[in-house]
Amino acid sequence: MNRFSRILATSIAIGIGALTILSLLFDGTGSLVQLFASSQLDSFIRGFAPQVLQLVVTTLAFLVVGGIINLIGVHTVRVLRRERDMLGSLVLVSSTLAVIILTVLERNGILTATPAPSDILRDSVQLSVESSLAGLLAFSLVFGGMRILRQNITLPRLFFLLGLILTLLVQAGVRPPVAIAQFLDSTVSAGASGILLGIALGSTVFGVRVLIGQDRSFRE
Repeated sequence: MNRFSRILATSIAIGIGALTILSLLFDGTGSLVQLFASSQLDSFIRGFAPQVLQLVVTTLAFLVVGGIINLIGVHTVRVLRRERDMLGSLVLVSSTLAVIILTVLERNGILTATPAPSDILRDSVQLSVESSLAGLLAFSLVFGGMRILRQNITLPRLFFLLGLILTLLVQAGVRPPVAIAQFLDSTVSAGASGILLGIALGSTVFGVRVLIGQDRSFRE
């Protein structure tokens, strides 16, 4: 029975993946879709991918809601038990409930203040936290670069540290020469393109492994 369930799960994953690819590729303009013209199979294939994507988005939304409920429940128990970190848990639960209540009131038109309280919270809290994390990230990168050079000085490591320092100076408001600015723009664009290309290749490889039945992590 356990083996049958594994085979069934793999078959369902392969079938849904293949139908989704067909639905995304053959949107009515491909020659192969014309073979199914004016048929129920043609409309089923074209509408399969949007339905799957809608189902995935809905499932993710429920997962987020479940995670928020679990987060509130865990920290509420900590507050009720008066554990050591109860102050942080109390702040987390209070702020989470406040954001949820404010958002619900704004969406229903009950709270019509200008600017919106949720925007005030975002600008005063979220942006401050993001700025602090960005500052810590920059400091960590510089510290890590210095530690790398202390171990062994190589040309790639020198380029990494030099590019990091130049990028931080530009972000701080220092205007570099035009040649250096163009070099930084090209390197940033190349790095972003490389990351996106890596994500695309990784997603493609994972999808192919699922389609051929090699990757079965979805059963877990």
